[in-house]
Amino acid sequence: MKIAMLVLLLVIDIAFASVPPPMSCRDELAAIEAEVALIAAKHNGMPPVGTVKPRCLEDGTYAPRQCRGSVCRCVSAQGTRITEDFSIGLAYQSDCSCARDEHDYSLLQIMGKMFFCTPIGSYHPIQCTGSVCYCVDKKGQQIGQETAHIGSQDSLKC
Repeated sequence: MKIAMLVLLLVIDIAFASVPPPMSCRDELAAIEAEVALIAAKHNGMPPVGTVKPRCLEDGTYAPRQCRGSVCRCVSAQGTRITEDFSIGLAYQSDCSCARDEHDYSLLQIMGKMFFCTPIGSYHPIQCTGSVCYCVDKKGQQIGQETAHIGSQDSLKC
């Protein structure tokens, strides 16, 4: 029995040791830039066309909005897609703050807060907490003092 437990622990240890940690945005960007430099060196200094590089924040995490070509999406700090793709023409209308906030809140595994996000990850102008609705700015912060019951939220002029 002791041998079986040791073997099981060894298998688990090997399994977890072989899973690489998730790559940060900064690490992914560095790897892409190194690969581009290598390819350019092999082709008389000409970098490859269409190289897609992630946008990173100063802390090394992924910027909330990532675009590739004419298509954008909102992503988590770890680079996981959290919205459907949308046109780059709509990208200027979204900073993905609602989608990112909703995703981060879901990781806490608690209930109670509702997020009303647009399909491109922005805050819908009306948000509700419980049965009370109010107007918000693009970061989801309440504007003014006016509120309405969830059933009459259309009366809000946001």
